[in-house]
Amino acid sequence: MHLEVTTTGIVRKEDPAPNPRRDWTSASAANRDSLCAGAHLLQKGIPEPPASDEATTGRRIHAALKNSGDFTLLNSFNVNERAIFDNCRIIEKKLVLDWFGQDSPPMRVYREERLWVKFYHPNGPFAGTYEHSGEPDVIFHAGAKALILDYKTGIGEVKDASSNLQLRDLACLFRGDLMRQKQILVECAVAIVQPLATSDPVLCAYKEPDLDRAAREMMERVMRSNDPKSPRIAGEVQCKWCRATAKCPQYQTWATATLPSFRDIMSVSPEHWTPEQRTIFMDRLPIAQKWLDDTKAFLNGYASIDPNFVPGYALSNGATKSPITDLKTLLDRIVAHGGTAASLLLEAGDVTKKDLEAYFKKLIRNKIKGAIAQNKAYEELLAGICTSRPNKPTLKKV
Repeated sequence: MHLEVTTTGIVRKEDPAPNPRRDWTSASAANRDSLCAGAHLLQKGIPEPPASDEATTGRRIHAALKNSGDFTLLNSFNVNERAIFDNCRIIEKKLVLDWFGQDSPPMRVYREERLWVKFYHPNGPFAGTYEHSGEPDVIFHAGAKALILDYKTGIGEVKDASSNLQLRDLACLFRGDLMRQKQILVECAVAIVQPLATSDPVLCAYKEPDLDRAAREMMERVMRSNDPKSPRIAGEVQCKWCRATAKCPQYQTWATATLPSFRDIMSVSPEHWTPEQRTIFMDRLPIAQKWLDDTKAFLNGYASIDPNFVPGYALSNGATKSPITDLKTLLDRIVAHGGTAASLLLEAGDVTKKDLEAYFKKLIRNKIKGAIAQNKAYEELLAGICTSRPNKPTLKKV
């Protein structure tokens, strides 16, 4: 196969919101696209789902890691967010020293800069021009070596960087960017910084022959992902974050194949299940649950456009959450009432609203008399430091 990279090479471009990938493939979906070549085109036009609370927390930490001079953001972190941020920085520093050593050449650091490749395939079924991009969390570059890190801020199994195609693509993209500037990259290491899983991640190093092969495989995958004839192959990994599951026949067939096994064991009380039936239930539960959640999300989405989409049901707003978003101001007000940050954490636990209210009213009970006055003081404590955020609307029977 003959491939030609255009003279523009790999370029950084300003990414117009809200679609920084411009409907092309990206490194973040490399693992999915390698398993299901048809997924990319099927997802076109389907918007990203609203961010979960966990994803929102992750984005806040990522934003602080990108710009640690944003003290307003840092001061708004709760104890857990700050711990994750600090541990990311500690692990990052250790990996940089491990890879470059104490006496490295002058170093440049790039944070969240999207890299692009544009290449042309001259003939055959894949003839055409293609683009592909990726946005590394951070790149450290010194001399002919580079280190690319990806931050994972959640709880989960320890990820293996050596099998992570996203990081492999990012190494290729950065090498190509340097080549365009007539610079050489001899080695590029990648790692996943996941402080809630491990404080000692393993580096995976790519040398020039590895990067040559990775670039060829990346471009082949990109072409397959842009081919309307590419097959769709369902599976647990590739379907997990795919936005097109509600309209993908292959996913529906694969996911609902779980249900007959459920029907067989649901005819018996769980108390009387055999060990094999218990295992079947636990093995199939995540797949069945995802199918249920995806189908419910699909119905919710269309009901927001057509109120009569599901007869007898209508969208109803969920409960409104009001998380405390200005922790520093909260602590200042607690101190003004004679409390301390240490006592707040000790007595209020993880600072849920219920625990905070109980702690605060205990703190002021000898200073402010009467339930009405205490309630007013508590309202003043929270004034201006909470952000109301209603849960996503969901279908309910009318």
